[in-house]
Amino acid sequence: MANLVGLSFSFCIKAILLGKIAEGEVSYIVASTAARDSHDWANVIASYKAAYWYDDPDTAEQIAWRFINSKKVIQPRLGESLGELQAYLPLSQEGVVQLGQFGENWIDPETKQPHRL
Repeated sequence: MANLVGLSFSFCIKAILLGKIAEGEVSYIVASTAARDSHDWANVIASYKAAYWYDDPDTAEQIAWRFINSKKVIQPRLGESLGELQAYLPLSQEGVVQLGQFGENWIDPETKQPHRL
């Protein structure tokens, strides 16, 4: 049942990779990236594989591409809308979710509250 929204592409893919969240539980991920095409995404993924997904970089890459190809990644920095969640998430002027203010990498869109692992 997809009902969680991720607030960090790198950390949310890692949580899925480590089995903390099931892929099917995620409606979409809000990313602070500004990847306009598959070339940009390939560069993002390459850097995240080394920095965040070192436990199993190839599997993490497969998970990441599934989200990207399924249009389940929203990039506010490119002007993509967060819909009704826009009012609840602390965004910088550049459209980046301010995780330090929110406190968690996941939100339950029904309750508008953080989802703690």
